[in-house]
Amino acid sequence: MTKTVIFLTKQLGENSDTSQDIVDVWRGPNSVDLSEQVMCCLNSGDDRLVPTWRYGFRLVDLPDWLSAEEYQRHDVEWSYAWARGVDVDWPETWQRALMRMPDRGERIALIDLLRVKAFRSEFRRSLRFQVEAWLDTPVEERRFETPLSPRQLSSITTDEHVRRARQRVSMAGRAWHGAAWDQAPVAPVLDVQSVFE
Repeated sequence: MTKTVIFLTKQLGENSDTSQDIVDVWRGPNSVDLSEQVMCCLNSGDDRLVPTWRYGFRLVDLPDWLSAEEYQRHDVEWSYAWARGVDVDWPETWQRALMRMPDRGERIALIDLLRVKAFRSEFRRSLRFQVEAWLDTPVEERRFETPLSPRQLSSITTDEHVRRARQRVSMAGRAWHGAAWDQAPVAPVLDVQSVFE
């Protein structure tokens, strides 16, 4: 299950097209002046100064177990993990473990393995059960740092996984910034109640 949380965002970048950063949970229309503007460069290739809205808001669907405050502290890491294929409906222990893994081809291979519905290979099915068992084990009781041995990891990690890991910034950045662009106001939002009704 998920819940929708409204976050206050603030223009902290020097360019007008920079995604606004989450600075707090939305506390209502009286918490900030949504009509306030700052001067920023138009974009990275054009230094003309243009007025840009200082504040905005972003709607984010969070798993019920993830607090808004924790998401705010680690919003980029969570967004990258979800953009990589971690399902927000997966168990909390799975998501936390996968979010904390280094963002390399092996992590993407593990996520892809967990997303498979029907296996043609018994070997891959057994690896999936091994990964699930490791993810379900409390962190302090895990005997190994990773769910699979290096040899097992290399057997499921393809060149495609490595290539996708190298494209981390562009792919995951689009997913993260895309959410910001979809929810950012294009004009001052003075009557916020009507937006959420």
